[in-house]
Amino acid sequence: MSREIRILKEIRFVLEYAGVRIMLWTATLLPLRFTSACGATLGWLAWEVIRMRRAVAIDNIRQALGVDAARAAAIGGASYRNTGRSLMEFAAFGKLTPDDIRRIVRMEGLELVDSAHGSGSGVMICVGHYGSWDLFGASMGASGYPFCGIAGKQSNPYVDRLINELRGRHINLLPAESRARTIIRSLRRGDIVGIVADQDAGPRGVFVDFLGRRASAHAGPASIAALQGC
Repeated sequence: MSREIRILKEIRFVLEYAGVRIMLWTATLLPLRFTSACGATLGWLAWEVIRMRRAVAIDNIRQALGVDAARAAAIGGASYRNTGRSLMEFAAFGKLTPDDIRRIVRMEGLELVDSAHGSGSGVMICVGHYGSWDLFGASMGASGYPFCGIAGKQSNPYVDRLINELRGRHINLLPAESRARTIIRSLRRGDIVGIVADQDAGPRGVFVDFLGRRASAHAGPASIAALQGC
């Protein structure tokens, strides 16, 4: 990589970092209800103005749900607004206390977690990138569960460090390196391990039918759960 390309890449990293810092700073100033509304506005801008991956989203929704273009656009817009809310809710992590989290989050289905955790072999919870997945992990910890989360690595090292520092205020993060060994060690300790595993696993994944299409899924979570009997 040439020196000029490295400099441009570093400038991009710094600008991205500055943008994330501004978002985090804004979230700490606003009341939580306004933080959520601000996030919905950002999602609306991304969908209606910037039109970020709009055509791809509409095509995916139409093929998955069998709806027309207008209905797919409405669903896509609502999804973007909800994603914006989730991003701003995560940005507000810095000002939330465990009491705040217990107050604003209602947990359902915990009896299933209690039943699985009662076996003594640990629990693995596999989720996707929908809703406030970080707030879910924080809620588990605030509710007294021995919860650990696997954090994905961001391409921007400055943003990666900033985000994980924020997550670490409410979630016990397991290092991304040596992921399988780390997860197995935590499960044997009786921990509840959460992992977001809905992204493309590439040619080495397990291909399954997902909403009418072939998709490459990560086999790791299921393999580890079967191996550990959890």
